[in-house]
Amino acid sequence: MYQLDVLINGYPGRSMFHGSLGWSTTTLLRGEGRNILVDVGAFGARHLLKKQLTELRMNAADITDVVLTHAHYDHSVNFTLFPNATVWIGDRELEWAAAQPPGFDPLPELYVRALPTANASCRVLPPSSRGATRLAICCSPSKALRSRCCSPAMPRRIALSCSA
Repeated sequence: MYQLDVLINGYPGRSMFHGSLGWSTTTLLRGEGRNILVDVGAFGARHLLKKQLTELRMNAADITDVVLTHAHYDHSVNFTLFPNATVWIGDRELEWAAAQPPGFDPLPELYVRALPTANASCRVLPPSSRGATRLAICCSPSKALRSRCCSPAMPRRIALSCSA
């Protein structure tokens, strides 16, 4: 059985001078010998992430897996903080994000390009995958804003469905 803790509550928002913005939710799943972070936030979330892990008597080295729902900076930048974690990301998402030229969008280009090489444990997932922890992970490209991709036929204990 997995225990779920929301470490950082995400929110959509708008700013008078900064346009639309939002921040991802960071969730910790603990169970079956795994500590799984789903989305790890941006630079500004680091102090909250550390505080929340400390309150749970955990640290970065205790995280076994990082699941990135997609490559936007508010979901992915902090993957570098977890040296022992296997990083999971969808193959089409990583391929799409890595092919984008530098621009005025929410992709952290240098982090996206470094993802497969920065962590020897990075696992790129096909569109529907089941991890060794019986965690079903379904991914869709960021451009597919309203897609839902979990198959009801997929046996699982926990299912994650993600889109931008």
